[in-house]
Amino acid sequence: MDRKRHVIIVSENPYYRAVFRETLVDAGFSVDDQVTAPGLEERLRLAQATSLLLLDGDLTDTTAPQLLRQIYQSGVAPPNLRTVCLVDRNVNSYGLGELKDAGFSGIIPLNATPELIVFRVNDLIFSVEVKQWRNLRAPVSITSEVRLGNVLVNGL
Repeated sequence: MDRKRHVIIVSENPYYRAVFRETLVDAGFSVDDQVTAPGLEERLRLAQATSLLLLDGDLTDTTAPQLLRQIYQSGVAPPNLRTVCLVDRNVNSYGLGELKDAGFSGIIPLNATPELIVFRVNDLIFSVEVKQWRNLRAPVSITSEVRLGNVLVNGL
């Protein structure tokens, strides 16, 4: 299992679990969506290859920030684990602060389009590699000629 491509989804809503699972599986990710809040610690112990955890912000027995704090305090979170809170409404600034303080890397709306889901997940998981790629680029200048009607324009 490719560590960078393993995602765990914790949500009590079967519709949103299915939407996120299908979207991410179609994008080449390995997805575990049959995890409950009480079983999350044990699942993370068994799946140290997990790189992303999607937690529904609307859990019945606990809140997403409480669950995330519990995971980090127990020491079962894999290294470099990214965490995203799935939100179903606008989060006010207090709510965003609480999510950030708990350790969430970001949020994704539950009603996000598949394109947005894949974009956000790729951005969170692969952001370090993208930054390295940008640093490896070298400036290049290419001379070109462009013809606009009868006029020939030279440039870099």
